[in-house]
Amino acid sequence: MSVVPDDPKGPDDPHGRFIAGLVFGYSMATGSGQCEQPADLPLSGTLTWQPIASGRYAVFTHIGPYTTLHQTWKSAYRDWLPASGEQLRDEPPLEVNLNRPETRPPEALRTEIWLPLV
Repeated sequence: MSVVPDDPKGPDDPHGRFIAGLVFGYSMATGSGQCEQPADLPLSGTLTWQPIASGRYAVFTHIGPYTTLHQTWKSAYRDWLPASGEQLRDEPPLEVNLNRPETRPPEALRTEIWLPLV
């Protein structure tokens, strides 16, 4: 999972921040479990625990390489959001990687984009 606090301008945007992380004890797919910091996993250096806001999200599934992910982002914001009548919450959107490039070819990668809604 990752938090995307900035508006990505493309696949190589040098100013776009991308905060990668993991979810422990909670299934985002089913909404079950209790997300907690594992006691046996201390963090050090620049690593921190980042809470994720609960609430409504619009979820989009991107199938394909990470290099084309910005197209799905653009479509969600440019096409879907204005037509939906929904409004965004003041929270950063999320990306959830459903598989890994080590186990799938680029065209089979699946990534969810979660936009926080009011």
